[in-house]
Amino acid sequence: AGGEPARLALTFTQPIGAQTMRQALVDTNSYIVSGPDRDGAYVVDVQVPEHLSEPQFINFIREIDGVENATFLNQ
Repeated sequence: AGGEPARLALTFTQPIGAQTMRQALVDTNSYIVSGPDRDGAYVVDVQVPEHLSEPQFINFIREIDGVENATFLNQ
């Protein structure tokens, strides 16, 4: 639901520059909890904006430069 913290699995396009990755984290207002795992996924905590549904938020994140995929983890 909008406005609530959520946990995502986030993968970045490879190779990705450190600056691009940092900017993607800033743009998504997220911070890394752990990762990368052996599949290259990071677990991140994000704040879902009030005005976006979860599917809209995922679509928004996937459009950000450097992001390959994003999926909500079970809360």
